[in-house]
Amino acid sequence: SGVIYIFEHSVGDPKLTQIDRLSSVDITQEDLLENDEFGFSLDISSDANYLVAGVPYKEINGRSKAGVVYVLRKNSSDDYQQVD
Repeated sequence: SGVIYIFEHSVGDPKLTQIDRLSSVDITQEDLLENDEFGFSLDISSDANYLVAGVPYKEINGRSKAGVVYVLRKNSSDDYQQVD
């Protein structure tokens, strides 16, 4: 499980505005475990069209803590979707 919140900051405005909320279920179509640490590491491209989310402790093929990275791309509706 886990959630990534995306905020926007406008020049001259001290407030941050939440523009998106991405849950692990929305992105991966599976319910990750709490200790999988979805979103432990993140990076976003300078144009905000790509987001990379790390899940360092996800079990893969029986290997504990194998980890996985999800690459997301913003679509025409400004929603992030997993890149195949």
